[in-house]
Amino acid sequence: MLEGYSEAYREQIAGVLAQFLATWQTHGGNALEQARLWAAEQTSLAGEVAINRKAGIILRFAPRISEWRPPADFATVVKGAARTAPTATNGPAIPIRLQTIRSRYEERPAHVTHLWMQTFTFALVCYATTSRPGEIYDLRPEDVLPSRPDRGVPIIIKRTKTGRTNVRKVVPAIPDDPLSPAEWFRNHVAGPHPPGRRIWRGEIGGLLTTDEMPINELEDSVRSIFGQRVTLHGFRRGSAADMVLRGVPIQVVAAKGTWASSDSLIRYVEDSLRLDSQASRRVFKNRRV
Repeated sequence: MLEGYSEAYREQIAGVLAQFLATWQTHGGNALEQARLWAAEQTSLAGEVAINRKAGIILRFAPRISEWRPPADFATVVKGAARTAPTATNGPAIPIRLQTIRSRYEERPAHVTHLWMQTFTFALVCYATTSRPGEIYDLRPEDVLPSRPDRGVPIIIKRTKTGRTNVRKVVPAIPDDPLSPAEWFRNHVAGPHPPGRRIWRGEIGGLLTTDEMPINELEDSVRSIFGQRVTLHGFRRGSAADMVLRGVPIQVVAAKGTWASSDSLIRYVEDSLRLDSQASRRVFKNRRV
């Protein structure tokens, strides 16, 4: 079926189909409702062109490998959602690495708002778990598991882009670090969060409400702290680059971030790897005299 396509494109097709068909099975075969939910989820993961490209892959290949058949309004539903995608950018997301996160913390206002705290918590959790922003955005109170105060906070990712379900991760605790992700996350989830609703809450006058915060407003808040050119995917990209450059094995990083393969991970961070001069400096520093 995929003869003649490059290996990279075959992997892309497989990932799109696995993620899409997993949502179809989750929603009991209601094709139109599943299309709406899938399209809405994609707006937090990709831009308009990428969403429509994925839809083309689904229309072409999904009926050939499953019992799924496109509803009559599939294209209309997807195109309508794609036009609202807030994360459309030119080129890959700018990696937001730990040094940048620390700098923004040190430059924080003298009196930070609840919204600032929530936004910074979201950034830390995305970075510390090397997760796709849509996966962290979609967390509900029931996805956060109990833990000891001195331990990391376990979370459950209901579904990943690569089609995996109920993936367990840990928001790590870093002792004696003011940016310990577990501490920030634990403080955030201790607030009032209605069951079944996302834990990222709306804002009025700098105070949080019990309503869910739309993904585009959350991204705007992130940009107010980290710069207007960044996107939510930058934390995942920066996290992966930092771990690879610090010697964490590629296979470990790929597993942590639920990449389909080590090759796809490398393609994701290769710009950061090329632009980092520390590796070259280490070679010169280790020369024989």
